[in-house]
Formats: sequence, structure tokens, C-alpha cells
Amino acid sequence: MKIPLNHKKICLISVCSIIFAIINGNFIFPNILKWILKRNVQLRPGSQMRPLFENIPFPLNFKVFIFNITNSDDILLGAKPKLNEIGPFVFEEWKFRENIVDDDKMDTVTYTMKNKFIFRPDLSKGLTGDEIVTVPNLVMFSAINSVKRYRFEMMPFVTKAMSLIFNEPKSVFLTSSVMDLLFNGIAFNCDANDFAAKAVCESIKSEGDGQGVRVINETYLSISMLGHKNNTSIGRFTVYRGIKNFKDLGRILMVNGERIQSVWDGDDCNRYHGTDSTIFPPFLKPDDGLWSFTPDMCMSLKAHFVRKSSYAGLPTSFYSLDFGDFKNQPDKHCFCQNVPGNGCPPKGTIDLMPCVASPIYGLTFIELKNDLWDCSIVILGSKPHFLDADEELLQNIEGLMPNRSAHDIFVNFEATTGTPLAAAKRLQFSIEMEPIEEFDWMSKLPNSRLLPIIWIEESIQLNKTYTNLLKYQLFLPKEINVVAMWIGIVGGSVILLISGAFLCMEHFKTASVRVTQDADKRSVGNIKRFSGNVTELSIDEK
Repeated sequence: MKIPLNHKKICLISVCSIIFAIINGNFIFPNILKWILKRNVQLRPGSQMRPLFENIPFPLNFKVFIFNITNSDDILLGAKPKLNEIGPFVFEEWKFRENIVDDDKMDTVTYTMKNKFIFRPDLSKGLTGDEIVTVPNLVMFSAINSVKRYRFEMMPFVTKAMSLIFNEPKSVFLTSSVMDLLFNGIAFNCDANDFAAKAVCESIKSEGDGQGVRVINETYLSISMLGHKNNTSIGRFTVYRGIKNFKDLGRILMVNGERIQSVWDGDDCNRYHGTDSTIFPPFLKPDDGLWSFTPDMCMSLKAHFVRKSSYAGLPTSFYSLDFGDFKNQPDKHCFCQNVPGNGCPPKGTIDLMPCVASPIYGLTFIELKNDLWDCSIVILGSKPHFLDADEELLQNIEGLMPNRSAHDIFVNFEATTGTPLAAAKRLQFSIEMEPIEEFDWMSKLPNSRLLPIIWIEESIQLNKTYTNLLKYQLFLPKEINVVAMWIGIVGGSVILLISGAFLCMEHFKTASVRVTQDADKRSVGNIKRFSGNVTELSIDEK
């Protein structure tokens, strides 16, 4: 038996399907997905994110580039420095968190962050770490420059100490193997009986402990740039877990128990903004920027949205970071303290001297006891090869070739989940170099302003294992939702049109039948009237 179709009901169902497809595709499903993502990214114990947060399951790429000085003897006579970049020396950088403590009331988690570096000569393009390089002697530069600036009357005292400690050096530059410079340490003798040498050595031991200085024996110390960073704590962080407010996920509340630093000359510069750069909240908008705190620089930096991009087939937002020009940024003047001449550092650079002895270099702060003198080296950070910095800095050095693709700081960011898919933090460290007439070894140095020593790159590129997780757990459901929505809209529309057409056909058919029936009725009436008239005519004739 054929069941007749009720096209009115079909049209009604089609309209309802279209409305549901639009509401589900644009409101119901996105909100359900958003709720699921919020729960998954929370740092609560047992969440999907917590194990990844406690121990990042893959290493970051850590690359070191050394600026080898090729004309050190000529520089002592006033020549322009010539540099030859050697690198990359590639390391695996493993980040992990220890001594984790949750605070449910504050919705925070406190942890000690550690880094571990493993040298990868197989990725270092034939470099072994045994290469010999010439770089500035940071202890000598720090001592002499600071004495000139703050306690000039102590110059004979410090000159004598440097001469004894470094055994009558003929240069303010030193030669070392790369690995000794970075991790193993460069040894120097502290067995002199002279008061000046003993005072400086004791200060190095106490102030340099944990900052790259290692005691070899009773008379010898060693200094390295990165040795103190390997498998040691970089600070104890307290961050929000994002349970009560997902927008606070990873945001730093305290570092080493302090809510604000005491490094810079102003609260605005001392405040913590953003995360520790390993985690970000989801659903960030381009105008929000990407804020993160960098312990090695003692400051929070903001990466700005540049353009829409993609990575491994996933849509991303591309961010970049510019150090700017503090001199022309009044809100950044609190970063300008302790710079020679009482001014701000050159465009594109950051004064790092106040930052906990600039730990990236080990010993950059010496203090003689009894308040005889405060001695600190002026270390400035910038992008490698002075990219986006004052042009004069480039003109004073030979061998620098800034390149945006190789030297810029960027993040390829997936905003829905708050995941950096690819990123590179690149930072160059330079020392101030100027002639000091009172010190023979530095009396004829060129006034190059800044002499680059080293630059580092900390980068990440997520592989298919992790990008596929995003594809199948986030973007695939989103695509299915879009397809389902359009199937509902298009399918419902087609069925609505077909059913509507049938309704119209039925309507016209019904109307046609009615017209025919009305015509037939009128014809029958006319016939009856005609028959009646004929009958009456016949009767009259008779």
C-alpha cells in the first residue's frame, strides 16, 4: 500500500533542520568544544594537560653561536673589531618541574623549574666544542669598567688585582675552547698573597656562587657562561591553574615567593606579566599579544600579532617581538637605569646589568667587602647581529649580517588551544667596550659602544605527533561540524524546495480541479435551463 507524503510536514521538518543546523554549528557545538577545551587545558591534577605541564615530553632546540674575535691584537691598538660567527653548537634543552605544590583556594600551582642541556655534536654541523675562540675577558672588563664609572679612585687597586689574578696578562681578551667557555669553565689562579687579589677572589667566590663560578681547589676558580644553568633551578614559580578563570591559565603570580621584582627602577617594569613561556591560556585574541616572563632578563616581554599564518596545515597567528627604543617610550624609562651617561640603551637593546648579575654569563657582578666598591659589567641584550637595532652599532663592527629569518624572535601560535606550534627566542649578549686611559690594556680600545660575545636560540617546532593531536581532536571535529552544518542547511533547503514544489503542484492541481468542477456545474445548469426553455417553447406551440 502506498503511503501518501505529507509535504507540509516535510517542509516544516526541513525548516526546523535548517534552523537547528545553524544554531548547532554556530552556537551549541562551539560552546561544547570550548567547555571541553577549558577543562582539558586546566592544570588541575588528573587533567589532560597536567602531565605535559610537569614534564615536557620533548626537548627544545638550544643553539649557541660564538662571536670569535679574529683581530684581538689590533683591537688593543684601536682597530675596529672583526668577528667570525662560529656555530651552531646544538643542545637538547629539557625542561621539567619539581617540588610541585597545589593551592586549591588560590587556584595556583607552585613549582621549581629546571633546565638540562645535552650536547648534540651530530646536529652541530661538524662542530665538537673543542674549537678555540677568542672572546673578551669578562672579569677584567667588569672590574675595570665599573671602577671607572663608580669608584675611579680604586683604579690602582683593581689594576693590581687583575694583574696578579691573571698572571700579568697582555690582553683583555682570552682564548679558550668553546665547551670550556660555555660549560666546563675557564680556570684562573687565586693563590696570590696580595690583599687586592685576595679581596677580589673572595668576592668572586661569594658573589659568583651559583652564577657560573666553580671552586676547583683552594687556589683555583673557574668561570663558565652556561655551566650554572645546567640541571639547576632557574626559579620557583607560582602560577594560576586556570580552573576558576581559564584566562588566568599559566599566569605568573609569584617568582621565588615575591609578587614583584626589585630589579628595576619602577614597579611597572618590575611586575610579572604573562606566563613562563611554556604555556598560554586558550582563546587569546590578536590584540591580547603574548606576554611571558624571561628570568635571564628579569623582565616580561610582549610579542605582537603580525599576520595570519599556518603551520603543518593548521591555521595559526604569527607573532613577533621588538625591543623598541626605550628612549622614546616613557613607560619604559624604568629600564634605563644604570646605563652609562644616565641615558637609555641604544635602540633595539636592553640593559641587563641590574638583572641578578646577568646570569647568562656567569660572573658579571663583583663586590669588594667593606663597601670598597661596587663593580658590575654592562651587559646588553639585543636580537642577533643587532637586527632592528641602532645602525651605528653595526657600523662599529665587521662581520655582522642581520637577517630577519635567521635572527628574529617569533611565535607561530594556535590561539584556540593556546599552543605555540613553532617559536624561536633569539638573544644576543654584548659587552660595553670603550677606551680607559688609566688601564694600559684598555687605553687604546676603540669606542665601539657594544661588542657582541654570544647569541643563543631557544626554539621549538612541534612534529606530526603533536600537530596531528590538534588536527584530530580539534580541527577535525570543527571541520565535521562545519560540514554537518552545511549538509543540514543545504539538505534541508533542497528538501524544502522539493516539498514546496510538490505543495505548489498539489495546490495548482486542486485549483484546476475546482475550476473544472465549477465549469461542469455551470454547464449542467445551462443545459438544464436550455432544456427547460425548449420544453416551454414546445408547449406554447401546441
